[in-house]
Amino acid sequence: MRIKISSFTIFLMIFFGCKRTKIDEKELIFKAYFKQAVFEKCLYYGFNGSRTFKELMKQNKGGGGEFIMYSDHIIDSIAKSTNVKMVSDSIASIGKVAEGSEGKHIISTCLALYTSKMLDSIAGVEYQKYKNLR
Repeated sequence: MRIKISSFTIFLMIFFGCKRTKIDEKELIFKAYFKQAVFEKCLYYGFNGSRTFKELMKQNKGGGGEFIMYSDHIIDSIAKSTNVKMVSDSIASIGKVAEGSEGKHIISTCLALYTSKMLDSIAGVEYQKYKNLR
């Protein structure tokens, strides 16, 4: 009898444990795609949508597709507002920093955004919206 109870307990733990992991995986995947999309859009606006940048992005095969299409307007807004801040910071730095440091710091700014807690938080909110639509 004791063996049956232990086996049943182990079965329940595995069953419910695996289900939770699956949910966590979906959330992690969504957040990764969301953050990647924000990073790419940030670079796009930072480089002013240049033809060279577009050519580079054609080589990139990553992307979230269906996952992030629900959040496209949010992604665009975050990237545009980051670019506005980059431009204003660039203008404000003229004559105040070394000559080679003037201008937009595109990659470092977009990377800082990508790793920010703010973007993690927004990605979590967007995942909840996505989950509720499904």
